[in-house]
Order: sequence, then C-alpha cells, then structure tokens
Amino acid sequence: MIFSPSINFHLKNALFSFKESWTNLANSIVGFMLFPVFMFVLSKMWQKFNGYMGNYTYKEMLAYIGVTEILFMTFLRTGNVQAASSDFSISLARPRSWLATQYSALYGKTLGSRLVLTTLLLPLLILFGLEFHFSLNVIFRLLLFLIPLGIFQALYSLIFSCAHVRFEVTNYLTLPFGKLFLIFGGVFAPISDFSEPARNLLLKLPPSDLFFQPAYYTIKGTFYHLTFAQWASRLTIQLIILLIINIWFFKSSRRHHQSFGG
Repeated sequence: MIFSPSINFHLKNALFSFKESWTNLANSIVGFMLFPVFMFVLSKMWQKFNGYMGNYTYKEMLAYIGVTEILFMTFLRTGNVQAASSDFSISLARPRSWLATQYSALYGKTLGSRLVLTTLLLPLLILFGLEFHFSLNVIFRLLLFLIPLGIFQALYSLIFSCAHVRFEVTNYLTLPFGKLFLIFGGVFAPISDFSEPARNLLLKLPPSDLFFQPAYYTIKGTFYHLTFAQWASRLTIQLIILLIINIWFFKSSRRHHQSFGG
C-alpha cells in the first residue's frame, strides 16, 4: 500500500515515538516496581470495603486494577505534554501540521507505554494466582482496546499541549485533571460497585467510557449496561468534541504563543 509522503512521515514519527517509549529504562523500572504494588494494595482495599457485594471475585479485581492502572499510568503524562509544546514556534515554519506531527508522536508514545505494561501484566496475574486461561483472555481483550483508546489519550494530551503554548500555567492543571479521570473513571474501584445516584451519574461521564467500560469488558467479556454500538457512539461524540477543542486551542496558540515569551 502506497501512502503519501505526509502520511509516511507521521507513521514513521509514531513508530519512532513508539520505540522511544521502550527505551526509558529509569522510568520503566519505577513503573514496573509500582505496578504490582498498586494492584495488590488497591485490590486488598476493595476486598475489605466492597468484597461483600459479590460483584467481583478478588482475582477478578486484581485483573481489573491491573488493566485500569495500565490505562491510567499512561494517561496525560506531563513529560509528553511539555515535549509536544516545546518546539511550537519552530514548527510554524515547517510545511507539516504541528497538530498532526505532535498527535502521531503522542499516539506512538501512548501505545508503546501501554504495551510495555501489558507485557508485564500477564506474568503478574499468574504470579498472583489467576488461572492462565482467564489471564490470557484478559490480555487479549485488553489488546483489542489499546489501539482505539490510544486515539483519545493522544487527543487529551494534545489539548494540554496546545493549551500550554497559549497559557503558561496549564501544566499545573494536568495533574488535577488526570486525577479527576482517575476518580470518575473507576480506576480505584469499578463504578458498578458504587451506590446510586453516583453510579448512574459516573456511567454517563466520559472517563467511564475510557477506563471503566474497557476494564469491565476485559474481565466480564461485555460492557456494563451498554451495547458495543452505544459505547462506540458515545466515543464518537467525545471524539468530535476533542477535535473541536484541539483545533480551537491550536488556532488561539498560533495567534498568542508569543504572549509569555514562547
């Protein structure tokens, strides 16, 4: 299949960023050390406070926490946002779109980082005592989600990259915004375990479509009170909104990026 030079460039850019995410040894070691700790501690906390509800077994919760941690630990990384916005001024003189260039790079980094952690998840699940067949199903279902979910992760990072060019203090909002997705997306515990009316509200919010629903599917093999068509349509609406916000921030950044010496 023959691609245009521009498409070829962005594919190579994504591939380069994908490989780059596998070479940061220091961050990888820290992540590998924290990953199983998060799985064990959060699962034990769930078992103590919510295990009586009977919606999940302890082993299912280990897998659920593992999946949501993979998705969240690679969501809105400050380093990726700052790297994307650092060469904004130089990119204005280049013929290629800054938005497309940074998006392909962010997508490659996201996919690479998530695959690194996914390769670690299978042996961890087995070490924690989960059945091999169940663990393999979890990994297979998770792999199905990584490519489409990477589209949204890269768009969220791109929004903060564009906004950081326009407003210098935006980097201070990255962490709290990410924590909101952690809470509302059911990373600590499945939204299905929440009581009403909180459960009904959280299921309607965008974080649940990016974290809870995919993680629930990897464990149960189905979405929670949603069909695939409904989940896909909700993501389509979210995609359109993210594209509009990115374009607006980019145009604003082109006009005002010099305002703080950029």
